Amino acid sequence: MKEIIAEIMEFANERDWKKFHTPKNLSMALSVEAGELLEHFLWCDPSFSELKADPEELLAVERELADVLIYSLQMYHYLGGEGLDQDIKNMIQANSDKMEKLNCEFASKKIFLYFKGNRGFADSLTDDEWNGFYTPRYLSSELSVASSYLLESFVLADPAFDELKAIEEGHGQVMTSLVNVMMYGLEMFFQLGVDPEKAIRDKMVVNGERYVVG
Repeated sequence: MKEIIAEIMEFANERDWKKFHTPKNLSMALSVEAGELLEHFLWCDPSFSELKADPEELLAVERELADVLIYSLQMYHYLGGEGLDQDIKNMIQANSDKMEKLNCEFASKKIFLYFKGNRGFADSLTDDEWNGFYTPRYLSSELSVASSYLLESFVLADPAFDELKAIEEGHGQVMTSLVNVMMYGLEMFFQLGVDPEKAIRDKMVVNGERYVVG
């Protein structure tokens, strides 16, 4: 995702937005977008197939997801993240180990669904079991919770990114929440059959028409 991150940063720099990019501001913006994504499922719980069958709603969800990832990837860049795929794989393993220690067999298995190409346990679920929990509403709820944990880190503080990176424990906690957000967001894109980089670029075109340079 290095190329798309560079494009996102260029978009912001052209508009002189970097001065607003503190951990607190970006986590607040991300949390707002996560809430707007979740709002689409406030009174309904469609399957991914049902959502994909509604082009207008699908596009609206894609755009909210893209905004979530735009802010997430900006934070990831500022925090010095360099290998998102590996960070997500590490997160999956850590979550799985945690669930196994808690003796939550089903939860530990479903963790492995969250990374593209790792769908080994899906065959062990019936269609009813699969559709019963793995829905856009479920994933957007998990994403929203992760974004809340991220924002909670800055309720009483607003450090610069350099200051945050210098605090090993604080940096680690923030990165954990941030990677969780992106893990759920990318999984939603995968389930919707949407290329996340294309969705982000399309949303930047829309944002560019709204926020014209100069």
